[in-house]
Amino acid sequence: MRSRKVSTERLRGVVLFAECDDRTLERVARLGTEIRVPRSMPLAVEGMPGFEFFVIVEGTANVSLGGIRLAALEPGDFFGEMALIDNAPRSATVIAETPMSLIVFDPREFETLMRDVPEVARAIMRGISGRLRSLQGPPRILKRKVEAEAV
Repeated sequence: MRSRKVSTERLRGVVLFAECDDRTLERVARLGTEIRVPRSMPLAVEGMPGFEFFVIVEGTANVSLGGIRLAALEPGDFFGEMALIDNAPRSATVIAETPMSLIVFDPREFETLMRDVPEVARAIMRGISGRLRSLQGPPRILKRKVEAEAV
C-alpha cells in the first residue's frame, strides 16, 4: 500500500467534492491522504472497529454483510463514515475488487471535514439517506398505488 498527499486535481474529479470551490478543495486536500491498494485487500471488516473514512478515486470494491454481497462501489462512492459517526463497529465488509486509489481520512480529519466543509457534509448525508432509502424499497405511497392497481 502506497500513500501520498491528495492533489486538488484528483479531488475535482470526485462527485463528493463537486460543490467545493478551489479554496475548499485545497483545505480538503490537506486533510486527506491518497492510498493505492491491491485487488482483494479488505478495507473494512464487518464487526471490527473502524478508524477511516474512504472515498474511491479509482477502482471498484464489493460490499458484503454476513457473507452476502450487497453492492458494488465505484469511483465517487464512499464508505466508513458510519463507524466514525457513531463509534460503533463496521456494519459491513468492503473488499477491493480491483486495484484501487482511495482518499482516506482518519477520525480527526473526518470530524474536521464534517464540521468545516458543509458542502461535503451535506453530500455525505445525502449518500447515507440514499442508502437507507434503497434498503426500504419503493416509497409507501407508490407501493399502495401499485397494490391498488393490481386489484
